Amino acid sequence: MRPPGSSCDYGKRGSGRSLLTHSDSQMVMKWTERNGVVDCRSNKRDNDDTPERKMNMSHKYRHSAFFWIVPLAVVSVVVVVIVTTVIVLRKSPSELFRGYVLDPIPKSVLHLRVHNPWEPRGHRCIFRFDIDKADLELLLGSKQFQEVMNIRYGRGILGWSEDASHGQSMYLYDVDGEPRWFKPDQWGSPKAYVFCEELGRRERFKILIHNKERDQAYFIDYELVY
Repeated sequence: MRPPGSSCDYGKRGSGRSLLTHSDSQMVMKWTERNGVVDCRSNKRDNDDTPERKMNMSHKYRHSAFFWIVPLAVVSVVVVVIVTTVIVLRKSPSELFRGYVLDPIPKSVLHLRVHNPWEPRGHRCIFRFDIDKADLELLLGSKQFQEVMNIRYGRGILGWSEDASHGQSMYLYDVDGEPRWFKPDQWGSPKAYVFCEELGRRERFKILIHNKERDQAYFIDYELVY
C-alpha cells in the first residue's frame, strides 16, 4: 500500500525537478507516520546512518589504517637503525690504518687509500700507501711476518707459496668489484710477507706486498669466521 500520490520515482531522470508539491509532501509524510510505512526516498540513507553501521565503518577504517601503519613503522625503524649504524661505524682512512696496520702512523706513509667493504662474517680491509724502507722495517717488526714466495693476483684471488710444495690463496674481490687502484698483478715480482693467527673459529691474515722500486705497499687485513 502506497501513500496518496507517492512513487519511488519522484522526478524525471535528469530533470532535476520533483513532481510533488509542498502540500503533497506534507501529506505523504503524515500518511507515512500514521501507517508505519517508511518513505522509500529516505530508507537507504536512514539505514546507512545508523549508529551500528557507523561503528562498523569506524572499526573497518581503523583496522585498515593499522594494517598499513605497522609495517611502515617497522620499515622506518629498520632504515633508521641501519643508517645510524653505518654513520657511527664508518671510520676515516687514518683510523682504519691505526686499527688494522700500525699505530701511530709512520711519517713516511703518504697517499693512503683504503677499501673496507662490508662483510657478513669477519672483515676485509685493503690499503695502498707510500712507505720508506725504515718505516717498512718498523711495520714488519710489529708482527711475526713471514716472507712468502710467488705472490700472485688474478680474477679477484690472491695467492702465494709458503715453500716449494705448499701454497695458499684467498678470495678478495669479484671480477668487477676491486677498486681501480688495487693492481698488485702489475708490480712484476714484489716482496710479500704474511702473518696468520687463529682465534677460536676465526682465522686472521695480515698480508704486506711491497714494491721496492716505487716505495709503495699494499696491506690486506682479512678475517674469516667459520
